[in-house]
Amino acid sequence: MTFQYLAAEEAVRNWMLIRIAVGTMLLTVSLAQSAPASEIGTRDPGLAKSIEAQLPGFPIEFPFDNLFNAPWNMRGVVLADLGGTPGLEVIYSYQNRFPPRASEGFVAAWDQSGQEIDGFPVTTIGGAFFAPSVGDLDNDGTQEIVQVTVDDAYQARIYVIEHDGTVRPGFPVTAGIASIADGATLYDLDGDSMLEVVYISDQSAHVFEADGSEWTTGWPVSLTESAHGTPAVGDVDRDGRPEIFLTERNLMHLLDVDGNELPGWPLGIDGARFAVLSSAALADLDNDRDLEIVVPALRDESLTVARTEVYVFQHDGTIVPGWPQQERIANTECPPIVTDLEGDGTPEILIGSELITVEVNPPVTVHNARVYAWDAAGNTKSGFPWTTDRYTSAVTMLTAADMDGDGAIEIFADAGLDEDGRGFIFGLDAEGQELTGFPLRPSGETTLNGAVLGDVDRDGDLELGAVSVTASGANLSVYVNVYDLPGTYRRWLREWPTYHARNQRGGMVKRSYRGWRVVYADGPPAVSHSE
Repeated sequence: MTFQYLAAEEAVRNWMLIRIAVGTMLLTVSLAQSAPASEIGTRDPGLAKSIEAQLPGFPIEFPFDNLFNAPWNMRGVVLADLGGTPGLEVIYSYQNRFPPRASEGFVAAWDQSGQEIDGFPVTTIGGAFFAPSVGDLDNDGTQEIVQVTVDDAYQARIYVIEHDGTVRPGFPVTAGIASIADGATLYDLDGDSMLEVVYISDQSAHVFEADGSEWTTGWPVSLTESAHGTPAVGDVDRDGRPEIFLTERNLMHLLDVDGNELPGWPLGIDGARFAVLSSAALADLDNDRDLEIVVPALRDESLTVARTEVYVFQHDGTIVPGWPQQERIANTECPPIVTDLEGDGTPEILIGSELITVEVNPPVTVHNARVYAWDAAGNTKSGFPWTTDRYTSAVTMLTAADMDGDGAIEIFADAGLDEDGRGFIFGLDAEGQELTGFPLRPSGETTLNGAVLGDVDRDGDLELGAVSVTASGANLSVYVNVYDLPGTYRRWLREWPTYHARNQRGGMVKRSYRGWRVVYADGPPAVSHSE
């Protein structure tokens, strides 16, 4: 590991530390005045009726004694059916020392009533700084938890944890020096009905089988500089075989399953400090049945004046007309999402960021959460960009689902910093208007986490899971929140309910936006939306 890599990784990790530890100090009211856990979710008097209820047994609180001993992670919780209990389990990974390093991590799981699942928490070597991936690796009908950890020597390990909390034989496996705590993608690369584990360590890309054996023919693939983002996987060029999109500091790669670059790749973005700041999305934006690649890149060399541009590439590396979008979007860690907001067959690309303005009297820099939306041709969607008038900070994760069953997709966005000791989770409709009952106000901040969606208690409405942290003041705690949302949801293939689209990650949505189907967990498709 070079000094250059250490300096770069430390700079980003230190930025995360400063953002959580110092960001709230910019506010007038300190986190010492945090609301008690029983009041999490309430809104300020005089505003529209709020969504206050969490599922019984939630929030789960993790008190800690100082910032360097915080059970905190990135990309939030996972809602998944591990089997053995009614409904979905709530899975949260954490460690007992703040990034960049921890000698020990934990993977916890609770049922819908907040009761800890037998066999959990699972203790890991190295800190679990990033949400796990979940999928049925071996096609046996039960799902496994795949967790990346980072130890004191920056060594990455990959754990596969069974539904009962036992670590699968053959794991953990080591995967080189860790990148910035990104996750793994689960995908059947070779068509054997088993999911492979794809992970990018600092300067190499790896593929592991469900038994822990590593692909060695063409793999691992060496990279030049430190990697960023969770791999995106799908059949990008429509040849019947999946491709893997991954990034390092100044290069983007599109690899076939044998580890070979596709024509036109690798590709750099001239003048960008980092080729990609976050994980990419894959989607068929023009109905030609191959997949376009949606990815944000940092343009300026100086982080003090950085802006993000959003690019859309064809599978051959050419830029789609209308892109990149070069509005002055602040530096963002938010992965893009792709969905069809109104169900009209036209996909939209969304990304979260922040609006930064400077007020003169008194002199203060103001940060407001912001969400951008464009159609596939790069035209700004009506009602966007949406910007809150609350003093927050950047949106770091977006999710989307039809919360109320009206056929349109709602958008959910986290925002760092807090007001009166409580943070913000915003809800927007397809036209960029705030939903009634939002923002939710968890205790503390939701920085680098976000909202995940699922019907945890199988009662026909969605729950929203989010992690928040009170990082200064008298009450130092991490909260795992599970809000009970109103309405009767519909599940559409165009939903994006968690980080990188689904629990297996991969960042891919349905190939075509024609013929959307409603899918219910307890039965066959009930409604169709034809072209």
